[in-house]
Amino acid sequence: RLGPLGFSRVSLARGHGSESRPAPRRRPGPGHRCAGVGRMAHRHRKDDLLAVLLSATGDHRYEGEEIRQLAEEAANIFFGAQGSVTRAMALACEETNRKVLERNIDRGYEGVRAGGSIALAALHNDWLFVCQFGRISTFLISSDKFEELGKAEGEGETLGQSKRILPRYYQSEVRPGDLILINSQPPSTWSSYHLAGSAALSMDQLKRRLLNQVTGEIEAIVIKVNEGET
Repeated sequence: RLGPLGFSRVSLARGHGSESRPAPRRRPGPGHRCAGVGRMAHRHRKDDLLAVLLSATGDHRYEGEEIRQLAEEAANIFFGAQGSVTRAMALACEETNRKVLERNIDRGYEGVRAGGSIALAALHNDWLFVCQFGRISTFLISSDKFEELGKAEGEGETLGQSKRILPRYYQSEVRPGDLILINSQPPSTWSSYHLAGSAALSMDQLKRRLLNQVTGEIEAIVIKVNEGET
């Protein structure tokens, strides 16, 4: 087993036509949360790290802060859950779906029809655990590996449409220097051809490379696995 691992992370955001200042959006962007254990965490989660990306679609009428709050609440559910990592992820994902569904039911007369996607990525005992539902992808990039988890598997899925959902789960061993990219609309240029060698870049260099592969809007969580404090 390696020593303790940690996250370095940056939020990647870019609007149409500008690298320095995002253009005004017609809808709020995804909510995201990267967190370590808090005071109220269950003992089973005491060494876990978590990233959440939540994207709303359809005529949802969420404000940006409301989406961020949903992501925060999903993280709190995860850290408060006992049992396995996948169980904690399932609870967070199911509760998020329940809240979106209830909003659709309560405000359906207004024309509200919210959908969306969610990804949770947890670092637990040197392993990356990923839970996804909807149109969303997680990339794992190392010096000798390039994986896209969930590619095309969530087409047609969306939060808030039914009481029961079936998230997909993935796991992979990780090492210091590995990269994790989470995005609800991954561009076609995010491929092994264009991103090979990215694990060796600094976070600033990586951010520039990722933005250079995109001509339109992009929002993502970019995480580098590093040695944690002992």
